Amino acid sequence: SMNALPDNNKKPRSLVAVLIFLGCLLIWSTNWIAISLQVEHSDVGSSLMLRFLIAYGVLWLSQRLFAGPQQPVTRKAYLLMAGVGAVYFYAGIGLAYLATAYLGSAQMACLSAFVIFYIIGIKRLFLHVPVALHNLLGALVSIAGLGLFMLGDPGRPLSLAGVALGLTSFLAVAIGSVLSEHIQKICQLGTLHINKVAAGWACALYAVSLLLGGHGLQLPGTLADLGILLYLGVVCSALVFVLFIDLIKRMGAENAGYVGVLYPIGASYLSVWLGETPLSLHLMLGSALVMLGSLINFKFRYHPAPKKVEFS
Repeated sequence: SMNALPDNNKKPRSLVAVLIFLGCLLIWSTNWIAISLQVEHSDVGSSLMLRFLIAYGVLWLSQRLFAGPQQPVTRKAYLLMAGVGAVYFYAGIGLAYLATAYLGSAQMACLSAFVIFYIIGIKRLFLHVPVALHNLLGALVSIAGLGLFMLGDPGRPLSLAGVALGLTSFLAVAIGSVLSEHIQKICQLGTLHINKVAAGWACALYAVSLLLGGHGLQLPGTLADLGILLYLGVVCSALVFVLFIDLIKRMGAENAGYVGVLYPIGASYLSVWLGETPLSLHLMLGSALVMLGSLINFKFRYHPAPKKVEFS
């Protein structure tokens, strides 16, 4: 049922794609609340390892319960899936956590728009996918918007170490996204399977990091901590990445990447609403530009195909 579409420049064809996009947007706009609560209380290394351990368990169980008969997995396919775990879930997410020690959330949000550029570049260089003007223009306008957005965060000066970590982390996310698109096209493997293998490897790598760093595994101390961890493991790791990797298959990595560009705006307005951040002109102008960039990307060549909505 999970057949990849042959064309590179995929159009978001169905209502399903739109719903998945909104689902990812919603989860990632709210997960900073859980993460900021967690960072205050517990050891980041331990929580990342446990988070992906939970994700692995949930995905393993889901695959046993819901997935059809397994296709045999070649060694190459397995290594590619492990690569998604190492590059995206371990390097990408791990470095993003490290970067947040140096950068404010608005600054991280601005850097996240580079994911789109990276994806366009990687696909051009390694997969020889021609650069589409609407993709490039959309990304440029969005980055300008997020830049404006960031100026409105006078809280802290821009740290060079933070920017380097952030840009590296988003490069890893982009590589992982393109890898996952490639796996789905070439190997015809389902998103549950890809995410299960990737989460397992990420968990193992975080465990190795804990050992090498000489840190013990810190288990959640209170019921609230356990709740946060379960939310991050089940919703923000297992569920959202299954959705996101499916979205990549449906619309291509460079289009799915707009979730990463748009969710900082959702997160910021949420923190305005919760009284954490004041509403500013910067915020409003910046978010308007990001919306414009996304519109350019999606509307320039969006012709819904006259076909039935598919649930795969």
